[in-house]
Amino acid sequence: SDVYKRQCDTTDAILNTPVTCCPVAGKSCVAVEYSAISSSEVCHWTNLVQQTSEFTASDNYPYQNTFPCVGAWCLPSSSYKTNQIPSSATQKYYAQLTTGNSGAAECAEADSQYKEFNKALSKYNCDTDYSHWTCNDCRKAYARWAAAIALPACAISADASCTAIKPCVRLCNEVVQKCPITLGFRCPEGGKGGQRADYSSRGTGYCQTFKHDELTGPTPLSDGSSNYYTTATSSSTVSFTTDCCNSMGLQSGTTGLGLSLVVLTLCLLSGVLATL
Repeated sequence: SDVYKRQCDTTDAILNTPVTCCPVAGKSCVAVEYSAISSSEVCHWTNLVQQTSEFTASDNYPYQNTFPCVGAWCLPSSSYKTNQIPSSATQKYYAQLTTGNSGAAECAEADSQYKEFNKALSKYNCDTDYSHWTCNDCRKAYARWAAAIALPACAISADASCTAIKPCVRLCNEVVQKCPITLGFRCPEGGKGGQRADYSSRGTGYCQTFKHDELTGPTPLSDGSSNYYTTATSSSTVSFTTDCCNSMGLQSGTTGLGLSLVVLTLCLLSGVLATL
């Protein structure tokens, strides 16, 4: 995998501040390969039967979605419902990982957190409609969020420096919107896209690529049997910028909640579990 490191002027324990490429010493910006995370329940999500239909066919059952993705690689074709992303793929997803890690350990931890989340959700009667959304919509929204927290994105500029890329605030809003309100989930106030906020501000554009020279994609288009990997059947050129947010494969087909919500924490989940 491509690994980029930068000696930061200071070490900052706060995630995603401009003074650091990575949140703490010992982190690197790594291209996450599909082979490292394909066994993860969270990072390589299997869409569920009773999810509310959303976006495109690729976002629904029986397709699988690899959340650590960018651009067309987030949308598998009918030939690749398992969303198998080849090692030669561009654009790649880059994440801030402990130096030497591939993303497998981080996704395994996200899987553990997802199991705890499901314990809390199982206390709710999912056969009862609580809104337009279902418990399976809630599960997918939480899994996407958990993958974004486990694999925080980063971007590589032409001078080989890296910039931490914040998750889109919509990732938080989707969990609040799609999960039962009785679970008590909320995104605490504070940080509205500023320097030390955990999320980008609302209205920030979705990142199209995380590396300055990975501007054409999807590449490759098809396998040796002429089966397309993604719904895109031709390559296109994208723009590189660090003024963008990590959508973790969310499409722009719907509008997230217009809430001043910023961070969804597992502390709140722990509190819910403690009372059950």
